[in-house]
Amino acid sequence: MGAHWCVAVADVREKTLKYYDSLEAAIDKCLKILMKYLTDERVARKVPVHVWKTENAQNLPQQMNGSDCGVLSCMYAEFICRNADFTFAQKDIPYFRHKMIYEIYRCKLLM
Repeated sequence: MGAHWCVAVADVREKTLKYYDSLEAAIDKCLKILMKYLTDERVARKVPVHVWKTENAQNLPQQMNGSDCGVLSCMYAEFICRNADFTFAQKDIPYFRHKMIYEIYRCKLLM
């Protein structure tokens, strides 16, 4: 969203599209664009189009500055992929920055 990072997750099994924003901005425009893309893809592939539920995620760990949205977006994605609850906060960002650098350098994700 411009210079601000956010995450949207399409769950094909549950037919849900969920938007995660570290400023808790409800950006319906983003969900509408992604929903149109998903619908267009299904039509192009001649797959039945189903009704999906969209949602702006609430009660997320929030950024307290103007520079941590990228780290928080990456952490949302990681915790979602691990099916884990969001158990981190702004105070954990320095650790996550170092962890991400290490993972990139080693080409291996830590558990």
